[in-house]
Amino acid sequence: MFYQLRFVKAKDLGFNKEFVISIDTDALPEMGGHYDLLKKGFLQHHKVVGCTMVKYPLMDESWYEGKGEKGQSVWARRHYVDYDFVKTLEMRVLSGRDFDVRANDQVKGSAVVNEAFARQIGWEDPIGQTIAFDGRGVQSLRRSNGVARIVGVVQDFYLTPLQQKVQPTMLLLNSTMGDEAENFLVRIKPDDIAGTLKFMEAEWKKIALANEPFYFTFLDDDIENYYQDFVSWSKIVGYATVFAVFIACLGAFGLTALAVARRTKEIGIRKAMGASVLNIVSLLSRDFVVLVLIANLCALPLTFLASTWWLQNFAYRIGLTVGVFLLGGLLTLLVVIGTVSIQTTTAARANPVDALRYE
Repeated sequence: MFYQLRFVKAKDLGFNKEFVISIDTDALPEMGGHYDLLKKGFLQHHKVVGCTMVKYPLMDESWYEGKGEKGQSVWARRHYVDYDFVKTLEMRVLSGRDFDVRANDQVKGSAVVNEAFARQIGWEDPIGQTIAFDGRGVQSLRRSNGVARIVGVVQDFYLTPLQQKVQPTMLLLNSTMGDEAENFLVRIKPDDIAGTLKFMEAEWKKIALANEPFYFTFLDDDIENYYQDFVSWSKIVGYATVFAVFIACLGAFGLTALAVARRTKEIGIRKAMGASVLNIVSLLSRDFVVLVLIANLCALPLTFLASTWWLQNFAYRIGLTVGVFLLGGLLTLLVVIGTVSIQTTTAARANPVDALRYE
């Protein structure tokens, strides 16, 4: 579980999630160009690297069907974005270009798609290809009669948990959405975050409805929240494991004490005959080592099945290797040997005369 969660957090999402602030715009007046004013206000600060407006919250799923020039059908997530979306999230453009004001992309109904979109529709070179929509709810395509022309392809990016495979996604330019935007994404520099947020809050209060708080989250926290159930479950399993090992150590301690008590005279005789402490500890520990090895052989198949079942929750996951299971067995063995050695070493160091007199 630790390795999988570390893998998920470290995976390249196809964009830079660090130091991006997500702002809900529900508290802004709906008319009067307030959204554009707020964006311009944010960009005045020298610590604000980029700012973009999104029609719907980034994590929302909005699926639409479109058709290619040859009638190919494609189902894709669709996001209405402005000119600065790709730049603000620092997505990697693999072919074509980003949205460009100078190219009059808004009038032409331009779109940027990810690799999964191009793969699904079967295009080797998507640049310049068009997708036709039925027109319902496609505000940004009114001027182009519901047709989106692809100007660029970006690396696959993940806006949903890694339990799912990357989804075909289209970014539709809608720079005129203005007061219809529901989400602001603002990239800031990592130094003086508190000061930057204070400035942004001041700009917010100039425009927001009276007494509405400046509510924001960090995008990386929003993404990590997707995995809270898995993090909580792994913690529960971790605590249960520690408790189980503790109980096992208590059992090993008790069994060792009983074994030492039963073999006290034997220990005394071996000590008198010249056996070293290491020889006696090895002798008494041998039976427990065998039991631990048998227990591990019984547990490993069940552990493998349980791990495989848990990993099925993720579309992107680590591979199960023998080393992980051997490490778990080795740690268990070392804990039990350490517990047993405490008792046996004490018995082995005792005066053999006292051991021979033991009744």
